[in-house]
Amino acid sequence: MVLFQSVDLEGSTGYKQRLADGQNQKWRQAITDFLEEFPQCYRSNYASLQRKKKLPQCPQAVLWKVLGDELVFKAEVTRGAEVSLLTTAFREALGEYNSKIDELQRERRDQRSPDGGAQLRVKGSSWTAGFPVTNAVIHTGTVFDYIGPSMDMGFRLGALATPQRLAISVELAWLLGTFDAKFPFHFAGRTTIKGVSEGVGYPYLWIEIPSSTYYERELDLVGGQRLRPHVIADLCYHFIKEHGVPGYLPFLISESEKTAKPSDYNTRLKKHPGRSPARLLSR
Repeated sequence: MVLFQSVDLEGSTGYKQRLADGQNQKWRQAITDFLEEFPQCYRSNYASLQRKKKLPQCPQAVLWKVLGDELVFKAEVTRGAEVSLLTTAFREALGEYNSKIDELQRERRDQRSPDGGAQLRVKGSSWTAGFPVTNAVIHTGTVFDYIGPSMDMGFRLGALATPQRLAISVELAWLLGTFDAKFPFHFAGRTTIKGVSEGVGYPYLWIEIPSSTYYERELDLVGGQRLRPHVIADLCYHFIKEHGVPGYLPFLISESEKTAKPSDYNTRLKKHPGRSPARLLSR
């Protein structure tokens, strides 16, 4: 099981378009700062949480891809505590980075900077994918790539993310809810994601990212009920069971009591002789 986490800049396209010719150094610097500073922010939050929660064997997420203004991290996970810690570290990094951006923008406005209104906050999404059954690992040149329905769906989650909402997949929400991770879960009904459970809709699930007091008051006024872990886990369980997305409930190899392989998993795995997930991912 691999946990994927994607983060990109909100409003970067418009920001670049607004700047006149001869000012492209400004947006280049903004993107360069993001590419350099966000991974550092994530690593710092991860290290702090790892010490606090005393999980010395927890895997650290590594940068897998840089897609323009988007960074995609990955981590192979085997325990519920690992999924929770990595999600917490990612969420806190998103919130911390945005707080810094907000402070910088306030300073630019005070200084009457021409680009003081630029919106270069970050937004994130996260999902899980199992290998080599359902999804696949392929060798592309000098690196390994990940393909399959879970990956297609995961990359589309970015469209549901905002600086206040960490968009998560049904599988990840089920894992977090099952292991009683106390996140501020939200469910905003079902939405349309091209190519995913078409005709049925896909649950719009998100984790609230720390933000301003104003946003908290706004959320209370417009709705957005916070759900308890067992409620979110039950919702996701029935969606996966009834609609077959992603095909079966996700499982973690070190959590046999709370997660279990589907009955036909070993049969399907035999179609990939000698190519276990561990061997593929450790190359």
